[in-house]
Amino acid sequence: MRIFVALLLTVSSIYVFGQSRIGLKTGLNLSNLGGDSKNTDFKLGYNFGLYGEREINENLFLRPELFFSSQGAKIEDLSYRYSYVNLPVLLKIQIDPNSASLYIGPQFGLLFNAVARDNSEKENITAGLNNVDFSGTIGLIAPVNDEFAIDFRFNHSFSSTSSKISDDDFIPNLVLSISLNYTIK
Repeated sequence: MRIFVALLLTVSSIYVFGQSRIGLKTGLNLSNLGGDSKNTDFKLGYNFGLYGEREINENLFLRPELFFSSQGAKIEDLSYRYSYVNLPVLLKIQIDPNSASLYIGPQFGLLFNAVARDNSEKENITAGLNNVDFSGTIGLIAPVNDEFAIDFRFNHSFSSTSSKISDDDFIPNLVLSISLNYTIK
């Protein structure tokens, strides 16, 4: 929880000091479980939240974000839905303000709900999962105009989703996202 308070303070200070922008984002996720998980299929989810951008120099920006992300996977008749609040801190590299920019950085996620569902029943499985997810993010952001941009990203967990598996098993979150960003200021 302290991490998320720190992000809110960071986004606030980005807005107050220096050359900066804040905005809103929303989009779709295509997620799956990787590593030692078997026979999984992608699951469609969504994301929404806010971001800040602070200019370091004319080509580098610090971009913290705070957003909700619906993730998971499908395994035969079972559907897994994980609900995270994510905090990425990204370094954005911009060569030309009118063209796409690259970004990379770590992301911290807090799981607050997980559900397994088959055709007839739904079960809360939050207790059997790690409630903290540490991952890496890489992406591309393409401006549409001064206010809107399209954000494509890939996120790969460095931590396993399950807390009840052996040390030899590793089941990370894998998430492809496309989001629409709206810059407020």
